Amino acid sequence: MIHVEDGGPTCPSKCVLLCRRHHTRLHRKGWSAELRPDAELVIKDPDGRVFTSHPPGSRPRPPPEMFAVA
Repeated sequence: MIHVEDGGPTCPSKCVLLCRRHHTRLHRKGWSAELRPDAELVIKDPDGRVFTSHPPGSRPRPPPEMFAVA
C-alpha cells in the first residue's frame, strides 16, 4: 500500500479501515501493509513479524509449509 500523502490512490478498493492507533502505527518507520487481490491484509512490523487479516467469510490460505516436500 502507498500512503495517500506519498501519492497513493484513494479508491475504495485500495483502502483499509483501521482504528486510530493502528493507522498511526503504520505511518511509523519500519511498518508496512499490503492489500492483496483476495482482500487479505498483510502487515509487517519493524522486527519482521507478519500479521494477516482475512475478510469476513473468507478462508485463510494454508501456510506454505503444508505444501513442502520432505
